[in-house]
Amino acid sequence: MSALRVVTNAGWAAIVLCVGAYLGGWWLGWLELMILAAGCGIALLIAGVSIFGRFPFAIDRSIQPRQVTRGDDAFGLLQVTNTGRVPTFPRTARDSFGGRPVPVRIPSLRPGVQHEVRYLLPTDQRGEFAVGPVSVARTDPLGLLRRERIHGEVDTFVVYPRIHPVLLSASGITKDLDGPTSDSSPQGGIAFHTIRPYEMGDDYRHIHWRSTAKTGGSLMVRHFVDNRRPYIGVVLDTHRESYANQESFELAVEIVASLSQSAMRAGMPAGLHAATATGDGFSGSAMARHLDEAAAIQMQDERRLGDFVSAAAKAESRATTMVVVTGALGPAEVDVALRSVRHVPKLVVVRSLVDQPDPPSPHPSLVSIDVASGDEFVQRWDQVFR
Repeated sequence: MSALRVVTNAGWAAIVLCVGAYLGGWWLGWLELMILAAGCGIALLIAGVSIFGRFPFAIDRSIQPRQVTRGDDAFGLLQVTNTGRVPTFPRTARDSFGGRPVPVRIPSLRPGVQHEVRYLLPTDQRGEFAVGPVSVARTDPLGLLRRERIHGEVDTFVVYPRIHPVLLSASGITKDLDGPTSDSSPQGGIAFHTIRPYEMGDDYRHIHWRSTAKTGGSLMVRHFVDNRRPYIGVVLDTHRESYANQESFELAVEIVASLSQSAMRAGMPAGLHAATATGDGFSGSAMARHLDEAAAIQMQDERRLGDFVSAAAKAESRATTMVVVTGALGPAEVDVALRSVRHVPKLVVVRSLVDQPDPPSPHPSLVSIDVASGDEFVQRWDQVFR
């Protein structure tokens, strides 16, 4: 804990008035100005005495829960204990949420009494926010001086985008059984991927005797995978000019997060491409961390949709379905952005159009889904892929 002494704006005004009145009264010989200077000095002296002394509070703050979905309730909990010998007066502590002050009212407490104060944290905006520290202030009746004590440290609070459960289509199976494979491909197919050490339960018929002989006796087996499994690639347009307003972009982030979580629940591999707050791209190979990444996505001024689509086409060469989530782009702009993914068996464009009464026409030759809310996205998506 640390204590901070602050001269308020009123305090600085009183100091300037005190010095100016004293110098003016001494120079001009006006008794009235000298009396005014003396009054200001006495007020400042009383203010200094009134904020002097120890803070009779021990405060411990926690957040429950630390991660929520946008719009859900989250609470800050203050455990306040009167460590003094006399009752305390009611006062207002101040927590900090993403740089914004959150006032917390502390009631009067008897000596040794502990009280829990529960207050709502704002969850109307998606993102990762710094919460804390908590400060308790002592000030004089005139508000000339202020002394604060800081309690606790800064905690991290994450607000995730809303998740809308959708059905993912099993269509788009790769026709070439000898197509690309990877270490993440599911086992049990007929496509050969690599030679690896024997593991308990492996079929003895898959033992590769030549490789086993080279290792000096350690069994090596052929690793076969199923490369026909549907694979979904998702690209989020983060360019600021693609969206008419912030809510359209928030809906686009919700759509991307919803697709990734639905893929996770269905056991379907997926690749996710967008831009984080730092401007760097990320992909969703680590699916469990995708919600944390989605919470940090912000609109960018320079990274255009075509950049991420090209990167996704190179990274997700085995994708059987590619979903591109954008804003109010017209057919010509969509054509330019999607040149590198025309080879994908199924290509879907989802346009987020919140509060747009006159949106541009959809692309005539692509599967295009225009939505203005999360519920509409679920309904339209299920209609297309059921």
